[in-house]
Amino acid sequence: MASSPTTDGLTESVAKRKGSPCQQDDDCQDDKRIRSGADLPEDIFWYIHSLMPLRDAARASCIGVKELELVFLDSTDVDLSYIDSWLHKAVTRGIEELTLILPINSNAEYSFPCSLLSDGNGNSIQYLHLSRCAIRPTADLGCLRTLTTLHLYSVRITGFELEYLLSNSPALEWLIMMDCKEIVQLKIPSLLKRLHTLFVSRCQTLKVVESYAPNIATFHFRGHVHAVRMLGLLQVKDLEMSCSDHSSILCYALTNLLSIVPNVEKLRISSQTQIVSTQTVPGKYLRLKHLHISLNRSPNFDYLSLVSFLDASPSLETFILHIWDIYIPLGHMGHPWTLGESEQLRQMPGHRHDSLKKFEVVGSCYAKSLVELTCHILETTSSLDRIKLDTCGYVGLCASGSGRCYPHYTEQIMEACNSVLAIRTYIMGKVPPTVKFELVEPCSRCPVQ
Repeated sequence: MASSPTTDGLTESVAKRKGSPCQQDDDCQDDKRIRSGADLPEDIFWYIHSLMPLRDAARASCIGVKELELVFLDSTDVDLSYIDSWLHKAVTRGIEELTLILPINSNAEYSFPCSLLSDGNGNSIQYLHLSRCAIRPTADLGCLRTLTTLHLYSVRITGFELEYLLSNSPALEWLIMMDCKEIVQLKIPSLLKRLHTLFVSRCQTLKVVESYAPNIATFHFRGHVHAVRMLGLLQVKDLEMSCSDHSSILCYALTNLLSIVPNVEKLRISSQTQIVSTQTVPGKYLRLKHLHISLNRSPNFDYLSLVSFLDASPSLETFILHIWDIYIPLGHMGHPWTLGESEQLRQMPGHRHDSLKKFEVVGSCYAKSLVELTCHILETTSSLDRIKLDTCGYVGLCASGSGRCYPHYTEQIMEACNSVLAIRTYIMGKVPPTVKFELVEPCSRCPVQ
């Protein structure tokens, strides 16, 4: 049995909504699932029915299919005519969840028959996941009055066609779009009053995101942020943005983004390029309480410049900084300063961050400016109650509990050890006794040359 692919980090928070008032009667609403990744002739279905208890077989035959998953992720030779046959037999009144995932090499040549959802067949569907196919909604598309989750991955559909599909889905709550290359303008109609979560990832030709839905609270975007105009997101409270090109999302977050999502409370940004100015920003995130910044490690980046985010967020309570080593080749880690240069540590007097309670750094980064940032926060934050410095990070340096550590991370482990030395030399002595301090360092088994 094939399983659904994990296409992106964005999908981890998307759960299928199972269960409805109609499913509370166990005698008449038992679920029957069909999952197939190969050719399954009709006589096999009847054989499966013959093996079922009489009561269950009767229910399956009378009630029909409630959840259908056709997953061909690893298949190389799929007869598309069988897909049409299965869909026409299984998609009937009463179906609640439909998943169709075609092979990677299918090139979205198969066109999902929207007529299946007409004549009342779409009245009960709650979850629709289409992957690597085309969908061309026309006037024969019925009203998907119960659809709450729509997930489109590598689907050929234009912005106009998607708008028509959304206009026929008044109960929609989750909209997930990934790698849909034909969409230039994403327009979300105002009738989607229940829509609260919007995921848009790697839609390469997208130029405009225009929302009239009044209650979108969560918006995750991955793509070319500077090339996309975003409108109608004033109510967003949880925002995640990842920049897929080499432009800096840090400067964008301190300028353009302020006017797009002024009411955001939780902000997570990820960038491959680290450029940020310490100049005064044009406004403030007055409601921002949780800030999470992920950066690829660069020996030339000035981490102290991130104070600009603290200045722009007077209500900030949690600041987490992730520094990734995965793009730094071995032999090029770099050591931008030498221990003992304490008199050269920069300070930024006049700044106060008295709402901040938690500060965390994840990643083995031996950088003078990161030490300066940490010292700055310790010296200017009276509300701080916890600080965590994890020098091992997500790279998995230590094989905890296995009795050994990974030898191929020797250079990263050496970098982590240097970070620990810098922390003990310049930071630990400045931690107030009221602050809970946690230092995660390589264990005694880690190989250091």
